[in-house]
Amino acid sequence: MKKLRAILGMKCPTCFEGVLYSDPNPFHFRNLHVMHQQCNKCGQVLNPEPGFYYGAMYVSYGLSVNLFLIFFFFSEFVYEMSGLVFISAYTFSLLVLFPYIFRYSRVIYIHLFYGFKPTAQSDFTANHKTEG
Repeated sequence: MKKLRAILGMKCPTCFEGVLYSDPNPFHFRNLHVMHQQCNKCGQVLNPEPGFYYGAMYVSYGLSVNLFLIFFFFSEFVYEMSGLVFISAYTFSLLVLFPYIFRYSRVIYIHLFYGFKPTAQSDFTANHKTEG
């Protein structure tokens, strides 16, 4: 449950507290992809290697397909829409939800590779106290 809450809140995969994106508004398109270099709470590197987030395209595809299936179910069985109305509504929803799909696909992708570490914050704080 904590993992799901961290994903929905776009939080760090290691400490579940640090914010991943530097601009919280996904509709500021210039800053849509800008993430912090590391978590400010635990020091987890958020861009581990060049091209790391290319794999997030597969997650994005999965989210888009699920959105399509939900739209199809409601359009076919609940609202009984015509094909043109369905395609128009789905296209409009993809355009509106694109920033969220983009960001959540990256968040889910990094959460697949890094797990929760309860001592991450205290380790990070202890390391900074000894360095400073």
